[in-house]
Amino acid sequence: ANSNARSTSRLKVQVVTRDSTSISLEASAVKRVWPVVGAREFLVAIAPRAYDRAAVVDVGRSLQKVVLHATRMGIAWQSKLDIEYSGDFKVKAGNVDIPISRVAESDTELPLAQTVRVGLHHDLNDKLGLDFTVGWDDWSTLDQVLISIDGGSGGGQGLQKSWKDTYHYAAGFQYKVDDSWDLTAGIAYDTNPVDSEDRTADLPVDRQVRYNVGLRKEISDTMTVGGFANYTDLGSARIRAPLWSGEYDTNRLFQFSLFLNWKL
Repeated sequence: ANSNARSTSRLKVQVVTRDSTSISLEASAVKRVWPVVGAREFLVAIAPRAYDRAAVVDVGRSLQKVVLHATRMGIAWQSKLDIEYSGDFKVKAGNVDIPISRVAESDTELPLAQTVRVGLHHDLNDKLGLDFTVGWDDWSTLDQVLISIDGGSGGGQGLQKSWKDTYHYAAGFQYKVDDSWDLTAGIAYDTNPVDSEDRTADLPVDRQVRYNVGLRKEISDTMTVGGFANYTDLGSARIRAPLWSGEYDTNRLFQFSLFLNWKL
């Protein structure tokens, strides 16, 4: 409403359906609005009493095009995975006169968390698009890593981990350089899954920050090539165990990949 309007001015709320059927309601205080029965879409507009109906409909449809046609959202879920490793465990000890040697079969179970990701992509224009992602990782499932050894007498041990769930946040962009080249870049952050008192040297995982850049080229209608470079900062991974403590001066990861997509 016009900020200079007198207190006696009224507002009009109108519902406009695709088949041009409309319902309007005037009120100076509480306003109620409802869609027409059987309407496939409706637009709610609040305007001064004197307004251009066609202009309101045009503005509403323009906003619908910007928000709905240029925006996409997706949800991804990955189930929990139980990975089993097996191999030979060799132990050698003793002195020259009495050597001791033992070979045993070992098995290890390492669960990988289920994950949920919700992503949003919005095209600002024909060249530039933005991406945002939030997620949850069920790392509390990693309460311990089971290691069993079968050397005749048998035996096993569960290594306590005490991990907790983590959360994932990411943002990036896609830029279309020309008709054949695309540039992508982004940053992602994952929260810390384990406290320093429970962290162990075999899995020195801390909060993680990932930086990614990639290029993609469309050679033809059926072939695309590209590559990505990823740098991950794994944090200091400080360990404060009862018997020893410390942290990593260098705890990072570099990844490079190339790909070729060919449509049959």
